[in-house]
Formats: sequence, C-alpha cells, structure tokens
Amino acid sequence: MKGIRRSPSQVRKKREVSDKRGFKKKPRKVASNDRKSQEPQERLFAEWDREAAQERLAWRNRPSIPLSMIGKELLSRELAKAGISSTINVSKELYVREKNVRKQVLEEFRQKLGWNEEKLELFMVAADDYRLDPTIQNYLNLQQKFPDVQIPVVELGGFDALIALSDTFEAQGIPPQMIAGALDLNEPLVDKLCLHLLKLIVDRESLPKTGPGHISRRRKAVSDATANYLIATLVEYYHFSEFEWRFPASLVWLIKHQLCADKPDLEAEYRSRQRRLMLAWSLGEQLGPNGRVSGPVLQKCYQMPRASAYRLARDPEFLRMVDSFRASPAEVEKRMKLAAKRMLEE
Repeated sequence: MKGIRRSPSQVRKKREVSDKRGFKKKPRKVASNDRKSQEPQERLFAEWDREAAQERLAWRNRPSIPLSMIGKELLSRELAKAGISSTINVSKELYVREKNVRKQVLEEFRQKLGWNEEKLELFMVAADDYRLDPTIQNYLNLQQKFPDVQIPVVELGGFDALIALSDTFEAQGIPPQMIAGALDLNEPLVDKLCLHLLKLIVDRESLPKTGPGHISRRRKAVSDATANYLIATLVEYYHFSEFEWRFPASLVWLIKHQLCADKPDLEAEYRSRQRRLMLAWSLGEQLGPNGRVSGPVLQKCYQMPRASAYRLARDPEFLRMVDSFRASPAEVEKRMKLAAKRMLEE
C-alpha cells in the first residue's frame, strides 16, 4: 500500500475512521527555547528582562556593614562631641571580645569587596562621619564614593522614642499602644494606626480658623511633624525587616497626603493635558482632512465656554495635535465601510 496514491476524499475518510477508532495524533513537538522562531521584538524584551534581573540581583547582593561596626573610637568621639569626659570603666574582657568581633566583621567585609587596607580605612572615616552626622549630603557623598556598598540607614529612635514621647502622642490623640502594635508591621495594626491618623488630620482641617479658642484647639490637634515622624519610623521598620510585607492603602494615602496633598499640582496638570489630547483626537476625527478648527465649533460641539473655546482655537500646540489626528479620505472611507459592515452584522 505504500506506493498507492489516494485521492483527497479517500484520505479524509481514512482520517474519519481513525478518529472513530479513538486514534489520536501525536502532538507536534515545538521547541520552547527556539530563538529562531521568536520574533525580534520578543527576543529584545527577553534580553532586557534578563539584564534587569541580573542588575537587580547584583544590587540586592551588595555587601553591607552595621553602623555599630564603623569608627575606631566611637564612644570617646561621641562623648567628646557631647562635651562629656570619657572616664568610663569598661570591662577589659568585654572590650577585647567586642574588638575581636569587630575586627572579624571588617575583615570579611573587606574580602567580599576585594579592597586593600587603605581603601577600607577611607571608607571607615567617611562612614563614621555619616554615622555621627546623618545628613543627606553625607549619605550622598558616601554612596557616590563607594557605589558597590549598601549604605545602611541611620535609624530614628524607634520603640525607645515611642516610650519617651508617649505623652506627646497622647496629647495629640494617638494612643502609644496603637503605635507599638503598628511597629510590629502587622498589616491590620498598621492600617488601624494610619486610618486613625487620617481621621485626626481630617478633624484638624475642619477646625475653625477664627473665633474664640481656635488657636488652642488647633494646637491640641495632630501636627504634621508628628504624622511625618510616624510615617518615617514605619518606613524604616519596613526597610530593616527581612520579611515581605504589603503597604496598607491607608498608609499610601497618608504618605500621599503629607507629601503632595490629595490633589497634587502635577497630577492636575497631567489631567488637563489628557483632556486636551482627547479633545484634539475627537475633533480631528470629526473634522476630517479639510475641516477648520474654530471657536464656534468647539463651543457648539463640546459645550465649552466662549472664552475658553476661542482661546483653544488659537493655540498652536492644540492645532498641531488636531492635525495629527486628522484622517485621510481613504481612511474615512475605510472606517465608514467598517461601520456599515458592523451595522449589517448586528
């Protein structure tokens, strides 16, 4: 039967019989990593993703060192800066043990980076200045000089500050227990604290700005300094945590409000540009290749105020946008045929 040629109908009947008997075709093997079958754009995106993943991994694996290990005579420097004599009796055994631990950590840190002793010494001096005076200028100087090192953040007071400032928080209507629960980064407790802060901010903004006693009432309300301090502390705790957490929406709202208010100026500018773009697109589609943009057209078709319509009709940038959306006669005819076809199908 190998040399017999079958007609298309015979081949089709044989396939039908094979299907009825339950025979299944073997699936065609397709190589998943066949680069030749991939489109050039897909290969480019895959290369970008691979490079981005490698860059991210290298960034996350940068060596870091605790700030407590930086500096040669940390205690004496801090006491001298505060104007206190460094006559403190320290156990010799404890001092030797801490010195050996510090030496071992610094040596491991140096070997990871492949530095010599001189470069490590330069880093220690600059990092010690940053630790004692944690400003963004010192942070930038240190990060720019040593980009292959993960510079740690100088922490705020954290839980100790919560205890010391508990009376300040209570006076502004924030229970310290609520803050302590949020610092555990338990999402429901973080959400509870942020919602409470948002409510206090809303109540503060609704207070009268005139009248008897308005100054004392506003002083008792939550301050921006308090809200910002708690936000910074929470963000620090998220940064130092080794687990993956999710920011509650209330925390995002709190940060947005404190940074740029509910309706940022740049967001309003973006919305305005988008409205102009959509208006230019709609107008270009309607006017076609030969239609003229005028104030009465804008005023009648889009219910715009007269002054705004005439001002927009004379705006060169807006007119260029309209021209970019104008359809050619062939394109208009094509769209009309497509619309008529859809109407018939419906």
